[in-house]
Amino acid sequence: MSTVSVIMPVHNGERYIAQSLRAIANQIESVFEVVVIDDASADGSMAIVEAFVKEVAVPIRLIHTEGVGQSAARNAGAQLASGDYLAFLDQDDVWLDGHVASLTRCLDDNPASSMAYSDINTIDADAGLLLVGLNARANNSHPKRGVNEIIAADIMALPSATMVRRIAFLDLGGFDPALQGYEDDDLYLRGFRAGWNPHYVDDARVNYRIHGSGSSMSPSFRASRLRFAEKIASLLPDNPRTHSHHVRDLLVPRMRRSFMLDYLVALRGGDFASARAIAGDLRTLYESSAIRPAGKLTLKIRAGLWLLTYPTVAQLILSMGGFPKVRSYLS
Repeated sequence: MSTVSVIMPVHNGERYIAQSLRAIANQIESVFEVVVIDDASADGSMAIVEAFVKEVAVPIRLIHTEGVGQSAARNAGAQLASGDYLAFLDQDDVWLDGHVASLTRCLDDNPASSMAYSDINTIDADAGLLLVGLNARANNSHPKRGVNEIIAADIMALPSATMVRRIAFLDLGGFDPALQGYEDDDLYLRGFRAGWNPHYVDDARVNYRIHGSGSSMSPSFRASRLRFAEKIASLLPDNPRTHSHHVRDLLVPRMRRSFMLDYLVALRGGDFASARAIAGDLRTLYESSAIRPAGKLTLKIRAGLWLLTYPTVAQLILSMGGFPKVRSYLS
């Protein structure tokens, strides 16, 4: 019988981690071991974990890292794990009953696949249900069948909804530790190209917690977005000879949508400092040699970027219903 190691990175998660641990305990018969990676927590998270250790009859390994971030922490846990499969769970997400058994069965029944994942529900900070079946409701079809689908939009194959074969994960190098956001999309793309043949369970098996305005507003997340974009652009550069334009037609529009959504959130919240920082991120995207190897920006794009650096002007245009015109300048 296949064995499953749970990988849980923790950083100051005392508000939610008890809920996540209870979700593991509710399906402990499907779990071989739990590996908790304490990534420099300074709150009461580890006290909660230690109490959990005394309550469940399954090996729990606790290791410590020094603020390396979720991606590297997950990798450290995977290196220590001994199960056939790795099931990831973030400290603020909650597995539904049967989650581990469902994905284990999927991998057992599909030996040519190295990855299984499910749809998700979303919950708020207080665990109130927001939406059932995010991918289904968004018509986000899975599994992906080509790199075009993978890079054109956010995949939403979240770590907490994913199980992988441990050996395949380690052979691939795990999550990219340089990414603190988009590491799941990056893993999916690399796994797809390596022949992982992902399988999808269309039932929502995880409650994914949405916090406030979202992590995409943080400078570290936006920096990770830029790193991810440059990584993809270097891997799949445009090739006019073969009429292949992954960067121009898919990647740049996706990144532009994400940055512009963040910009609008900042603008509507009166956070002009963040709006200017996001405008700077957009400029960095457009000026990247990987994104735009030809060099110079068009006058139209430069005008759009210039306007975004003046949030009060952009807000005035928004109030007049002219923001779609601003977005069009960046196309």
